[in-house]
Amino acid sequence: MTQIGERIGKIIEERGISNADFARVLNISPAYVSKLIHRRGIPSERLIEDICEKFDINEEWLNSGRGQMQTERTGEEIIAGFVGRVLRERTDTFQKRFLYRLACMDEEGWENLEECLKRFQGMLEEQA
Repeated sequence: MTQIGERIGKIIEERGISNADFARVLNISPAYVSKLIHRRGIPSERLIEDICEKFDINEEWLNSGRGQMQTERTGEEIIAGFVGRVLRERTDTFQKRFLYRLACMDEEGWENLEECLKRFQGMLEEQA
């Protein structure tokens, strides 16, 4: 019997997502997630790697319960992980189109985008 299922349940609970959302991110069935949580299955090494990558989970914690649940990644690591995931997508997604547009921007475009985001953040703060 494994306790990895309990730790998978904890990830889902702490993220505030459903089993179905967790399954969708990992491209597995909700039934399989339920099976893992209720200790009727053991995830493959590949699934463990995917969980850790997509949910920023410390692999040692997921496997053994030792250490911190969350990985501590730098901003550069977070960006690289996101870009890598987007580039691996086989379909044309909003994220892929957005990154393409960012890559094509000149300095003036970056300045305009920064100003626009500052105004947007100010609007959000006013609503809070």
